[in-house]
Amino acid sequence: MASKLGLEDPRTLIATGKLGLRGERKHGRQLEARLETAFEKTFGRRVDIIVRNAAAWRKLIAGNPFAVESRVDGSRVVARVARRPIGNGVVATLEPCQTNGEQVRVVNGDLWIHFAHEPNQSRIFTALTPVRFERRWDFEKLEHDTPARRHAGARSMTRSQSPLDRV
Repeated sequence: MASKLGLEDPRTLIATGKLGLRGERKHGRQLEARLETAFEKTFGRRVDIIVRNAAAWRKLIAGNPFAVESRVDGSRVVARVARRPIGNGVVATLEPCQTNGEQVRVVNGDLWIHFAHEPNQSRIFTALTPVRFERRWDFEKLEHDTPARRHAGARSMTRSQSPLDRV
């Protein structure tokens, strides 16, 4: 699919859904739109695609707040990226889902999670589905949201907006 779009040296990473490219200098959002359209035409399914350049991926890796844990068992550390930076308010929003020793951090707008136990046993994964996570959360509001503001009712998410309602 990527080759048919004329992208240079497209390579997939095993069966992760990740695609690496060389030399693509277009704006990220334009490339995302091209790939999303091609994916839907090719596979009959709409998916959100996030494009980052090599420097951004290196910055993500360097910002890993769970580097020690990653060396012990990398399968228990996950980075969740989004098109727009994720605000620190997401950490507090996910607190009700942290029932199994999970640790959550936001670094440079990316969400990092360390699972103390098997990730599939965590309630956090349910809250991180694209519909609940990226499409329904107001990241800008959450970025400026604080416990004091939530308590006062200012700039907080209403219950009907919360992705945690059905978690």
